[in-house]
Amino acid sequence: MCVQKVTTEDPHQQMLARLEWELEQRKELAGKLKEAQTSREKISQEIQKKEDYLDTLQPKLQAILEVTRPVQNYLKMPYDDVREQQQTARHLPLPLYVLYMQASAYQQACDKFLKVTIEGNVDEAKSMDLDMPEIDDDSDSDQDAEEQEKRTSKRRRKTQEARLAEKRQRVIRKHPLCVNLEITAKDGSVLHLTFFFLPTLHIITVGVKVVPSKDVSTNSITGGDLMSPQTVLDELYPGDHGETTPNPANQYELGRYGMGEFGQYVDRVGRPYMWAQWLGGLQFLDLTESDTPSGSTSMTVRAKTSISATYMQQSIKRLRQRLKARLGLLRQLSSLEQGVVPLSGSVIKKFPAKIVSRLSSWKRITLDDLEGLPHAKRLVEGGFVSRNDLLFCAVLERGSAKLMAHIIVSVDYPEVAPLFLISIAWQSHRTALTDMHVKELEEEVNIHYEELVVDKTHDQLLSAQVQRLLVAFDVYLETETLDLTAPVEIPKEKVIPRMYRGPSRSKPYKYVPELAVFTQR
Repeated sequence: MCVQKVTTEDPHQQMLARLEWELEQRKELAGKLKEAQTSREKISQEIQKKEDYLDTLQPKLQAILEVTRPVQNYLKMPYDDVREQQQTARHLPLPLYVLYMQASAYQQACDKFLKVTIEGNVDEAKSMDLDMPEIDDDSDSDQDAEEQEKRTSKRRRKTQEARLAEKRQRVIRKHPLCVNLEITAKDGSVLHLTFFFLPTLHIITVGVKVVPSKDVSTNSITGGDLMSPQTVLDELYPGDHGETTPNPANQYELGRYGMGEFGQYVDRVGRPYMWAQWLGGLQFLDLTESDTPSGSTSMTVRAKTSISATYMQQSIKRLRQRLKARLGLLRQLSSLEQGVVPLSGSVIKKFPAKIVSRLSSWKRITLDDLEGLPHAKRLVEGGFVSRNDLLFCAVLERGSAKLMAHIIVSVDYPEVAPLFLISIAWQSHRTALTDMHVKELEEEVNIHYEELVVDKTHDQLLSAQVQRLLVAFDVYLETETLDLTAPVEIPKEKVIPRMYRGPSRSKPYKYVPELAVFTQR
């Protein structure tokens, strides 16, 4: 108590106590500082150690991924490629992004023979401004400016023309990234589809390429253009030729810069098929159905996943069927040009073993050739023939008798059966307009063709109809030999219990394979 009292009352003792306390505090803080510094150095060493580990981890992971690539390829699980494609997909415009994601989903779930990839320059896609500002000068002001330039200098006129050319190029400019679909047929043939997006016009265009397999004979004179990129996908859906833009607002945009119709640019930018818009989630209204004011270019359609999902499966199926049908038609044409009717065993059973008539000629004709035939006039005027149909002329012979068949093959073959127009030159010229039996022969080939499709041989329909025409031509000639004046060059080769039936004296064109006889329908 005495010491405390002295310390409390003595200023000198108070100073000594205070200094002693500060010394203890300094020692304690110095200890804590040393501990903190030690801990900091330890943590820094740990951080540096982890950083060094992470620096070496990336090359190791990359090396591991490289080592696993053969395994991924063997198991058909290209995880690295999928990851890279998905990273690239982030830079796709919305319609192409919708198309890529829906096509990839369909490929994984339903179609292992479909390949979906993205190509293009990612750096350009990152820097590209899709929301391009509207060019505020209209066509009238452009014309006024041009007139003013003509009154000033030739140099400035060239500058104005260069600006206009740049604006026109901008209208049909494609996005740097595109989506590729590869559809592979069972025989190894591949249909390559490249989907582009035109930001200004807000439409999707398609570039087409067909690569037939080595087993497919492409040496066809009459079918040389069957795989043409311009026509191979014509009318995949009815009326869709890919020659006009489906976006009604585009005609105003093109007219604004005097660019004419969109059809003149399809070779440069691709064809804007309607199904391509649907796969990208775009669905435009017809101009007559749209309530957009006349002359407006503000018609923007947003891509919707639901639209793409609705049309994806049926469109891929139609594309695959079109590829198969064209390849099958190409094989048939190659054989028919040589006078051989190619048929599988299951279809041959539908016909008699012996056919005397032969195919002597097969050639391509034009619509003008068909329109010049009197017996074809009713079909042309009735709209049964379009400018995109494939037209052929086949000549059948037996002795001195000749049958000429003009054949109309739809672009949607074999979903739409070929149509045969027949004329016979034998003692006189006969067509369906002058001979009832020729008309019946046309009906036999054109109407009852479904009997010839067995065991998934729909793609052989043209050859089966030609074969039936050969058989029916034999029947026609052999049933005409009742006349004593008929030439002996047409002997009876078929088993025909009854030559004619009914008031119209119908001929027995129907063949019954089980009995090997011919009868009337």
